[in-house]
Amino acid sequence: MLPLPQRPSLISEVARVIREGIENGQWQGSLPGERRLSEELQVSRPTIQHAVEILAKEGWIRNKGRYRRTILAKPARISKTLGIVVMLTPVPMENLEPHLIIRTDFLRRIIASEGMELVMVHGPRYFSKRPALALDGLLRETPAACWLLVRSTREVQTWFDRKKLPAIIMGSAFDGIDICSMDYDYVPLCNHAIGAFVSRGHKKIGFLIDEPRTAGDIYSESAFREACEKSAGKCIVPLMMKHNGTTEGICETLDRAFRLPDPPTALLVSHAGTAITMVTHLAKRRKLAGRDYAYICRDNDPVLRYLIPGAARYGDDPTRYSRRFLSLIKSVISRLPVTNRHVRLMAEFIPAESTECKGFGRPDV
Repeated sequence: MLPLPQRPSLISEVARVIREGIENGQWQGSLPGERRLSEELQVSRPTIQHAVEILAKEGWIRNKGRYRRTILAKPARISKTLGIVVMLTPVPMENLEPHLIIRTDFLRRIIASEGMELVMVHGPRYFSKRPALALDGLLRETPAACWLLVRSTREVQTWFDRKKLPAIIMGSAFDGIDICSMDYDYVPLCNHAIGAFVSRGHKKIGFLIDEPRTAGDIYSESAFREACEKSAGKCIVPLMMKHNGTTEGICETLDRAFRLPDPPTALLVSHAGTAITMVTHLAKRRKLAGRDYAYICRDNDPVLRYLIPGAARYGDDPTRYSRRFLSLIKSVISRLPVTNRHVRLMAEFIPAESTECKGFGRPDV
């Protein structure tokens, strides 16, 4: 009688993944700590412990306790390490904004087509006010040909800049940071949005935005103010509507703005999630998009297609974005001089009914 096939346990699968990582040269010298492995492989720490015990018995590592596991086996293909691109984020991929998840998926595929591998690493400790200790440990445990920084703070960018590591910011660089970056060009975007509102007769225009923490949000705020100043002849009154990023914070900011004697009639909204909260919350207050106010979303998101009235927004082609980003990655990995270190993409305007507001018609020409 033939033996029945055995379904591999989670522990053996984790051991296999770590074993392959050692073979490919993903780790050298020693394995990362339990917490890092647990976060990266999305399993519990006891599972990591049991998997490590298996590898120790097989002779792959020398287990000296929880904090030091020396690798004994030599990598079969050290060269593969040169093709590892590490994406560093403060939260797991599933908690990123959908447009970032889509970009990452396209980027992963196009990187794989070049024989490289995209590895995700996340953790709030890398994005704290003093991230140096955590980032030092990460650098020792995770060799990378290139680092991709997502939602990066000034502290994170400063650390990578001082270390002169091969890195690219998925977003904007703060002033004084020399790391390559790729983001929207917010000046023409805000000019277009303000122009679209002014042409429809709006005078009081708000910008609903998170309390700026990333460089992109800071530059967006500056671009919005400049665009309003350029329309000074139209008597535009700009209103910065900053919130803390929570649903409650967004609602409180909206309530304060619409209690004003002269509330905004048009809004530029920074993120898609914020736009959804705004539309549904104001609907509860009997204020409807397309009737009581108009809006445009700065960032694109597939879910915005399902809002009624349709959400006007700015977007880009993820394939085109990925190819431009791959070109930047290749230059950084090869240590080639990059002439344009801060790439700015022109966003495409996707028109929809949310720019209209029945209380405001086009001014007479």
